[in-house]
Amino acid sequence: MDSQQLETENPNHCYDVLEPWLVETMPRSSLRWRWEMFLNWFHWRGKIIKKHIKALIGSSKRSVKNYRTADHVKNTYGRTWSSVVWPHPRKPKSRKDRTLAEWNEKGLVLTREGINFVHLERVMKVVDLTKPSTVLEVGAGMGLNLLTLSCCFPGTKFAGVELTAEGVARAKSVQEEDTLPDVIASFSVFELKDRTAHKTIDFRQGDATRLPFDDNSFDLVFSRLALEQMELIRDQAISEMVRVSKKAVLMVEPFADFNLEGQRPLAIRAKNYFSLSTQDVQKYDLELMAVFGNWPQKISEGAGLAYYHLK
Repeated sequence: MDSQQLETENPNHCYDVLEPWLVETMPRSSLRWRWEMFLNWFHWRGKIIKKHIKALIGSSKRSVKNYRTADHVKNTYGRTWSSVVWPHPRKPKSRKDRTLAEWNEKGLVLTREGINFVHLERVMKVVDLTKPSTVLEVGAGMGLNLLTLSCCFPGTKFAGVELTAEGVARAKSVQEEDTLPDVIASFSVFELKDRTAHKTIDFRQGDATRLPFDDNSFDLVFSRLALEQMELIRDQAISEMVRVSKKAVLMVEPFADFNLEGQRPLAIRAKNYFSLSTQDVQKYDLELMAVFGNWPQKISEGAGLAYYHLK
């Protein structure tokens, strides 16, 4: 698979995919969009200043306390996965419920899950092109990606590792349903070939630095906005993904390549997110085969899809 295969001939493809999640569009040159950009810049600048003040008080400029620890992620996302509703199109109630993105000279106001919808559609495209027999997701959350993937590709065996017990419990609760619920099925733009295939997913609670699988267990190992939370343990997590893969690794993450301009470097710095480029990842005995980022990007965080083969 190469980068060209991930492109689409339809220039409005992303708009078609995003339509249920799109609240409003406006020209990027408009005063309204410039105001939105200023408010966003002000927010992240405040985050940076606050972080520096904490560092000065703590006498450390880049201490471990500034990064997301496993306990922090476990506690934060444990609460999230136990209470958040399944994504569905709805009008945002406040600014926190919106995502601001840019695409083809337009500013987009989306519901918070809209960007995730586009990412998952391209992950499905990769699976469709490469046809792996076994797939593992690292950082599976409450299972949304795998629940839809499994029903689109029932001939593939899927597994997921999630740090939180709450996320695993949420995913397994869906497996108790006879068929994939409509609210989750609607998240897929690919045909659901078997709406009972979600029952076959192997969901496990585990740590990304100690994946509970043997070497060379999966044709494809992937993450989607999970490694961004693991900057402290990034090297171990990626090494583990390589260890359990026998063919390929796929990442949809905020690679440095996609965060060089605008407000993105500021926001990435404020959050201490993923700092590697798509080329940098090759140091983990991986060979970069395809890169894709031709989709709507958040104004505060760009994300790219990178597909690697094991060397």
